[in-house]
Amino acid sequence: MITVMNEAERLARATLLFHRGGMWTEQDRATWRTLTGSEHATTVTLCLLARAITEPSWRCPRCAALTFHPRDIEQRYCGRCHRFAETEGAP
Repeated sequence: MITVMNEAERLARATLLFHRGGMWTEQDRATWRTLTGSEHATTVTLCLLARAITEPSWRCPRCAALTFHPRDIEQRYCGRCHRFAETEGAP
């Protein structure tokens, strides 16, 4: 069964998972990766997810870096790769 959830629900589920306490199972880690796109459960990851929901952002299709800079979004530029997405036919 495929569940479609909006961005706010993704953030809520990730926050609940992060703060529930106890040891994480492999299923918990897989859920975290699905919700956040990150391997590591950190407060930074939660903050980036919240920011991505409330502010315009762009994610590099190559390295998955997230930028909030208006010019980077407009030009689809990745500061980590130092490349523009259009130059190589990236989405």
